Amino acid sequence: MLPLNVHRLARKLQSDVIVLKPIVPRTTLKAPERGDEDEPTAAEEEGRFARSVYQRLRRDSSRAYRLDAQAGRLYRHFMADITPLMNHPWTPLWLAFLGPFVQEDAAVLGAATAAATGAGTATGLFLATFAGLLVSDGWKYWIGYFAHANAWARSKAMHPKVEAARTQVLGNLWLALLTARFVPGTRIPLYIACGYFKAPFWRFLVMIAVTGLMYLTIAFVAIAALGAAVGERLPIVLGLIVGLAVLGLIGFYWFKRRRTAGRSGEAS
Repeated sequence: MLPLNVHRLARKLQSDVIVLKPIVPRTTLKAPERGDEDEPTAAEEEGRFARSVYQRLRRDSSRAYRLDAQAGRLYRHFMADITPLMNHPWTPLWLAFLGPFVQEDAAVLGAATAAATGAGTATGLFLATFAGLLVSDGWKYWIGYFAHANAWARSKAMHPKVEAARTQVLGNLWLALLTARFVPGTRIPLYIACGYFKAPFWRFLVMIAVTGLMYLTIAFVAIAALGAAVGERLPIVLGLIVGLAVLGLIGFYWFKRRRTAGRSGEAS
């Protein structure tokens, strides 16, 4: 007789059904090809473009904000440094001296206005502007004088207006310098012509000093009288007068050029 555990094992083998499952090879997932993807729609393209524009605007605005903050800091530092200098009593005098090197008429009118409004002493502004006129006019003479030996000076002297001033320089120098002092646009060519055609320098210097004193005296007296008449409105009134004068000069030169062009056209 078999042991009990053997009988139990036999019954279990008979009742169990062993099913062999076929071994299926493992397959990898295939990546979709580019052609299989769905093409983006117009709305998606617009969304991408809008996002890119928005991001760029954010970057630009943040950069502009930083630059604006830096400019503000620089301006505050500059004003903190320049304010004591502008309040210095010598500053108006230096500006009056350097002004003629930029534009003589504007320097004279500015100095006279500053004197009339109390921005500086009238005597100091008068003398500083006169010194600036004398130095700025004097060095133009030497441009013409050295034009014979220096290429840069020769390029300044070889101007039609300089050649046209030859007769005035060699004829009546005093009348030419007096006229040029009060007629804008004629001084520089005439002063260069004086040096180019070798007018006596000391005679030239005395003449421009006399004409400069005349010009400054007329400007200071006229603006002081105008300031006494209009009071605090002097800068506004003077600005209107200067603006009208500039427009008148522009119209005069435009009319003169048109007439010259018309005559040359008729001659041809």
